[in-house]
Amino acid sequence: MRKGLSSTYDFSSTYRENLERGPGFEGELPPLREALPRPCRLLDFELGSPFGIPAGLLLDSRWISLYARLGFDLLTYKTVRTRRQESLPFPNCLFVGPEDFEEASPGPPGRAPLPEGRRRASALLEEQAQGGQQMLRSLIGEEEGPPVWQLSPGALPPRLRARLQLQPRHLEEITITNSFGMPSRDPSVWQADMERSKSLLQKGQILIASVVGSSDPREGLSGLTEDYVRCAMLAQEARADIIELNYSCPNSSSKEGALYADPETSSHISGRVQRALRGTPLFLKVGYFPHDEPLDAVVHANAPFVQGIVGINSVKLPVAGPDGEEVLPGRSESGICGAGIRRCGLDFVGKVAEIRKRERYDFVLVGVGGVMTPRDIERYLALGADAVQSCTGAMWNPYLAQEWHKQVSS
Repeated sequence: MRKGLSSTYDFSSTYRENLERGPGFEGELPPLREALPRPCRLLDFELGSPFGIPAGLLLDSRWISLYARLGFDLLTYKTVRTRRQESLPFPNCLFVGPEDFEEASPGPPGRAPLPEGRRRASALLEEQAQGGQQMLRSLIGEEEGPPVWQLSPGALPPRLRARLQLQPRHLEEITITNSFGMPSRDPSVWQADMERSKSLLQKGQILIASVVGSSDPREGLSGLTEDYVRCAMLAQEARADIIELNYSCPNSSSKEGALYADPETSSHISGRVQRALRGTPLFLKVGYFPHDEPLDAVVHANAPFVQGIVGINSVKLPVAGPDGEEVLPGRSESGICGAGIRRCGLDFVGKVAEIRKRERYDFVLVGVGGVMTPRDIERYLALGADAVQSCTGAMWNPYLAQEWHKQVSS
């Protein structure tokens, strides 16, 4: 059913424009399924399969409806707040690669011209980077396919180079920034839309609500904690099946963006939210840990309060244009996602699975990061993940779940 590579999220448009327009999808929708493709249990839920989409891509009920129809079964509504907050300035998504990488082909055909106000940024970002160094490149496991570069756990590069346009020949070429900063509509809007999203799911699908607290330096930890509680309870009222505390945003300069690396603060908030929810399952969304010691401490501190851990939420790295210039207004670093972070995601899942086994914890482990193909899903499951989610892969190949289901059943 796939007809070439194009993204459902339009990189050349702002976040608000993508939200107002809905997903860019012109393919054929599969018929409503009569049977669950790969039945499994996750906590007390009977799922059609252990595969879905993490917080980020599913901006509202139109995006939820599309990807639910396409067979993604764990659907996470994009992170919401107790107050309205705008996205970080355009551009928000750029293609990235090592400091020196091969010249790429022209940008995707069929995109509308950029508005006048963005031409300067566009001209800068469309410059093609030069260089022949094959930094951080490796073959895709043992399967046949083109060589691709991968971030290497424990040896991250000092900087990545970015550009707005690229015509990918295959999914393994796609590594991007994801620089939004956790925008949110007002609760009166997103609560109603979240309820609508829940009503659009098929049998065997669940809705996860990603929530974040908004910090105020004047209120300290108590204020941040109570805001997490309020947001979680608003999502619970909107009938979310699972509440996910987003403790990791690589594009946020405020405290809530890096809570995942703080065992004491994160567990304090997790415990308070768990008591307030009174039974609704609670997941924890974390980022990449370059060292093992904080990971052990964070898992140990939060395990008594959560029923699931989801990771990783991209990899934070400096990003610049071809000549070292700023390409993301007001921010030199951003979250990296897509094919290039697969090793980091697999490394995280392997380590958490080992901690869970060693300490005899019983939380669910959801693997995220660089899931671009059906084989990537299998890699995560083989390492101990109970479920897997894909954002960039699902963005560029909406039929990813269908392709995996077909392979599993064949």
